[in-house]
Amino acid sequence: MDGNQGSRSIGCTALILNSADYRKEAHAFYEHIGFENVKIHKTFKKNI
Repeated sequence: MDGNQGSRSIGCTALILNSADYRKEAHAFYEHIGFENVKIHKTFKKNI
């Protein structure tokens, strides 16, 4: 049983991961194994 089958067997319907913007090689790897980029996330900070 692979990881996807194991996850489905306990009711999971999706695998979601976060990856820092600068990790371009990791993004290519994730896409290669079937993940799709569904959101561009930005974090904002204001020093006070």
